[in-house]
Amino acid sequence: YALPGTVKDSVNNEKPGMNMLPVIREVTSAKGLVIIKTFPGNANSTAWAIDNAGRYEIAGTVAGDDTILVIPRDRISARQVHSCLEIIFPGLHEYIAKKI
Repeated sequence: YALPGTVKDSVNNEKPGMNMLPVIREVTSAKGLVIIKTFPGNANSTAWAIDNAGRYEIAGTVAGDDTILVIPRDRISARQVHSCLEIIFPGLHEYIAKKI
């Protein structure tokens, strides 16, 4: 977590929000769905950020304690969902790659 303040968007502009990157542990795809693993207790707030990003490609999320199921709309690929997640959480894929 980062305290509310500013985060940088995909074009490096600062905007109000929370930096959710530190709580995300893994992002994987399966059967056209995307699964996000977080540290325990962080899935709901991360899913809330995804749901409220206003991205058409993502129909919704289902969150547990440390796992989020991201459900794409019809005819939206997992690759497109990954691109949306990168827009919502700038630097996500680079951050995950560094953790491996």
